[in-house]
Amino acid sequence: MGWESFMVALGIEFADKFKKEIWAKIKISLKKKRKAVLFGCAGVGKSQFIASIQRSFERVKPTYFSRITQLLLDEFPLVIVDTPGHSALEKIRQDEMDNLIKEQKEVLINVVSYGYHERKDISNRNDIFDGEHFSYKFLQENRNDELKYLTQIKGKLQLSEVKWVITLVTKADIWWEEKAAVEAYYEQGRYAQEMQKIIQKSDFKHIIIPYCSIITPFYGIKTSGRFGEETKFAMQAHFLETLFDILGKKH
Repeated sequence: MGWESFMVALGIEFADKFKKEIWAKIKISLKKKRKAVLFGCAGVGKSQFIASIQRSFERVKPTYFSRITQLLLDEFPLVIVDTPGHSALEKIRQDEMDNLIKEQKEVLINVVSYGYHERKDISNRNDIFDGEHFSYKFLQENRNDELKYLTQIKGKLQLSEVKWVITLVTKADIWWEEKAAVEAYYEQGRYAQEMQKIIQKSDFKHIIIPYCSIITPFYGIKTSGRFGEETKFAMQAHFLETLFDILGKKH
């Protein structure tokens, strides 16, 4: 089932039941504090992702230092370590990955966005947008940065006891009209090929999940309007359902 039909089905099933069913399952099944670590390039939406599962719908500021967030899922806390994505802060990321190995966190969430990285170093949006499409060079350079992150993660994961890696493809409201290409890239394309190299020498399960934290203009450019709140909430519900299943399993 493709991402589009999958999300339509989820929208019907989960949108109206989000709080009642998902939170109830988590409350019943989680019995101890769980930990996860977020990785990803600058501008992919890591901090906004955390805000979304905290049920905050405001724009948040980028993370320039490692930050620990306690997410209370009812009475059960989930600890997420949000790492900065800026290249100048690589040491912080490496330190957090070392901690990941030492503390044996269960879940690593690698946040990507198909090259739609929003950073402060773009001062003129006309340099990346021609009025109809975003620059192929801009998007491709950012996708290559996502692949570089996999290279950084590779050696660490081979030494860790991480059980699950989630590739979270954020900003679905921006790339939704390209969903077939996005799905193919992360499931069969270059990203998938590089991830498979890591999986072959590691002991974890990999899941790819499309996601939207907030529907908002990208560099001030409005989206098509064909991606709505119902689909956004369905994606968020699906992520939490998946996380519930992962953390509810006994390893």
